[in-house]
Amino acid sequence: MKFGLLGDHPSLHQWWPVLTSGRRHQIEWVAGVSSADRNIPTNVNVLAEPSHLLERPELDAVLVCGGREAHLQTAKRLASQNIPLIILPAANQGTAFLYELSLIRDDLRVPLSPLFPLRRHPLVNRFRELLDNQTAGEILEISIQRQHPRTGDDPRIKIIDCNQHLLLDVDLFWQLSGKYGQVTALRTGEQDAAVATQNVTLSAPHLPEAIWSIVPADEESWTLTVRGTKQTITMSGGPFSQVHKLTWGDQEEIPDLAEVEEAFLEELDAIEANARDPRLQGDWQEFVHAMELVEATQQSIRRRRTVDLYFDMTSERSQFKTQMAALGCGVLMLTLLLLIAVLMLGQMLSPAAMKWARILAFTPLFLFLAMQILIVLARPSVSESTSETA
Repeated sequence: MKFGLLGDHPSLHQWWPVLTSGRRHQIEWVAGVSSADRNIPTNVNVLAEPSHLLERPELDAVLVCGGREAHLQTAKRLASQNIPLIILPAANQGTAFLYELSLIRDDLRVPLSPLFPLRRHPLVNRFRELLDNQTAGEILEISIQRQHPRTGDDPRIKIIDCNQHLLLDVDLFWQLSGKYGQVTALRTGEQDAAVATQNVTLSAPHLPEAIWSIVPADEESWTLTVRGTKQTITMSGGPFSQVHKLTWGDQEEIPDLAEVEEAFLEELDAIEANARDPRLQGDWQEFVHAMELVEATQQSIRRRRTVDLYFDMTSERSQFKTQMAALGCGVLMLTLLLLIAVLMLGQMLSPAAMKWARILAFTPLFLFLAMQILIVLARPSVSESTSETA
């Protein structure tokens, strides 16, 4: 698969050798990069403007990184031209951007896929096997403790950095335990869009609680811990989704670099298959739900309570139904007011005028009922149509 790169993200730097070595997947063009300029190989073409990617019809897909507004606008234009997009998850992309892409996807059936680097990591797969084999026994708790490097003399962590870590870790929670739909968040020392610490508790029926926390430290690191009735399993790593080791009991495994690179290529293989076969839905909906959960932490903090998320993919059909429901309430209220007005003026009008007044009072309601036939023109989303035919 030949694809272009739009934007830049530090977590992508470790994959440069894989993506520019001419193996199964190759970056041919880059645009909007910043700190990666000096690391770009000579066989990769650098475009002056992100919009120049629109002039490359030979692209198989475009990898979108970061959340700069100009890059997000270009990404939407690329999707509108039916160019498949691979999104490297970033918290500052926001749900509004994902919703807009979802509407384009529903209209044009353009393939959209998130790229979570740890989805097929060998140690993550091994972790999943241990859980499936009941090595830890019944899971009592799953947690991730993150340490984020301090910036200068400020001991606080920017909230956008907290959200970025949480976005990737939510997907990891879902891969190992299940899908969570309740979030309870707590921040301490919040000031100027930065916090001293942040704690998030995820819960769902029939799933163990998932506890996530982040604190400032000298170096970036993270530890994933599953505590069970038999024993505890831990996996630790460093910056940019690096995994260092997996430990359970007196056993320990460390990743093999060749296997890690192959797993990353397999993730791209799956994305390519999704782009070539429109019947495959991919993981786009899961990505949108993860972003919704991350943004719900702000609601939980503001309301000081647990927030329940009822995941519903935004589509033209759902938006049409919402608008028609709101319009229907307004029409019913208008009809009631017009009827009251007709009754009040009944003694002042002639029989012929009264007849026309009754017709005019009910005209908005009849027009609204006639408009209901337009709902068949709203094309259902990919996920809806697939579930209906399953």
